[in-house]
Amino acid sequence: MTERSTGTERALLARLAALEKTAAQQSGPTLWGYIASILPVPLLVVAGVLFLTFHAWEYYNKGQQQAAKTKIETINAALASYDATAANVKVGDLPAESAKLKAELENLQANVAKIQALAGC
Repeated sequence: MTERSTGTERALLARLAALEKTAAQQSGPTLWGYIASILPVPLLVVAGVLFLTFHAWEYYNKGQQQAAKTKIETINAALASYDATAANVKVGDLPAESAKLKAELENLQANVAKIQALAGC
């Protein structure tokens, strides 16, 4: 009887090992398998490609916008620097801004003198 039970035990142990091996190989249905059973795989592939393309374009576009903003800020800083330099350039013995105001004052004084001369005649 012990040989028979040993043979039965061996058969059960072999069957148990086979079942454990099968269970380890079959991890159950995956999310991809479930979704693929509902929607066609080519549609899922196209949706994935569109998703990745959209995000790649968004990343590229943000990079382009940042580069443009940086160029604009650099140009504005250079323009402010040139304006400051132009205002401080010497024209004769005065800075350019003062020379401009002095020339406008002399022009207005000349116009006033002309109007007074015409009014006096």
